[in-house]
Amino acid sequence: MKDYASMMLDLAYYSAIYGDKMMAYEVLKIENEVHDLWSLVMMQTMLAARSPEDAERMLSIIRVATSLEVVSNAAADIAYVATIFTRTPAVLAGALLESEELVSRVEVGEKGDGLKLKDLVSFPRHADVLVVVRGHRWIMDPSLDLVLRKGDRLILRGTEEALRSIAEMVGYKLEVPVPGKREDLGEEGRRLTESLKWLKNIADVALDLAFYSVIYQDRSPAMEVLEIEEEVDSRVLALLPGIMDTKRLSGEEKACLSRILNSLEEITDAAANMASIIVANLPVHEVIELAEEESSEIIIKAVAKGLTTPVKLEDLGLDDIGAHVVAIKKASGAWHPLPSPSIKVEDGDILILKLYTEEDEKLLQDLARKRLVVQEE
Repeated sequence: MKDYASMMLDLAYYSAIYGDKMMAYEVLKIENEVHDLWSLVMMQTMLAARSPEDAERMLSIIRVATSLEVVSNAAADIAYVATIFTRTPAVLAGALLESEELVSRVEVGEKGDGLKLKDLVSFPRHADVLVVVRGHRWIMDPSLDLVLRKGDRLILRGTEEALRSIAEMVGYKLEVPVPGKREDLGEEGRRLTESLKWLKNIADVALDLAFYSVIYQDRSPAMEVLEIEEEVDSRVLALLPGIMDTKRLSGEEKACLSRILNSLEEITDAAANMASIIVANLPVHEVIELAEEESSEIIIKAVAKGLTTPVKLEDLGLDDIGAHVVAIKKASGAWHPLPSPSIKVEDGDILILKLYTEEDEKLLQDLARKRLVVQEE
């Protein structure tokens, strides 16, 4: 369910950017699969409880599963935009294209014929292959041993640098649509684009921090997620009247943006529901930890040790080793979700990192060279 929900969000954003109706319908199909999995989880947890203690431990599984279904439903709502609206509003396309991570497509040329997926996304590239489209066949969450063929289309997520590198490897020029010049949007449109970009990025961060807080059973990031959820609710309420009053937007564009805002709010609500497991001091079932270990993306905690002077985050070069910074907890206790590249990392700071690669020895060595030590759960 976690892998599906994460993949659905990325594919939903992709379908909204490109106006890809076929991809949107695939997302809607996956929503049905997630609902079936949720039903199985509910039945299995009820059958597994043999005592009040068992029932209390099962609560964490139920909350996580229910939150993932909410995320799945929100992703389906975003994808639905591509099926009913004739074009994506420029402010929305701009916000999605300027996000922390990009979702784009690449077509395999002769240069990539015969390569395996693992050749493309091998460490340290910060990218993940969500779907391989081969003719009329859609291969969701493909195996890294899949051999590519000329004409395959890959739907990728990751940093633009990593995606361009992969495109070059398979002999293709990366397609990144241009939503239009910022100045064409007007001051009002530019502000709306920035707000939407922040909401999309912070919703992703809230989910990652929620999983981190549950896996590490850490109350501090859980409380941060609850604060993010309140801030998102506040911003969405403030944005909606402005969208309705904007003369630059058509009625269709206003309806589209309202749906997206509601979906982003639901995602942060789901993250808060997960984080509340820790805030309420509920026991975390080991099944959740095992599921996270086998997930297609992992979240780790790294502590800055041995930094004699503060270092700018961008100067650490974490993108070069495929590590995406979700948040930073300063030694003072202050949290910085969506940290600025110019923020100073000091000795004792904690960095929450998301990876699309296994936590292998080379990664640990590269982090250690940057004075970052991975902490076990």
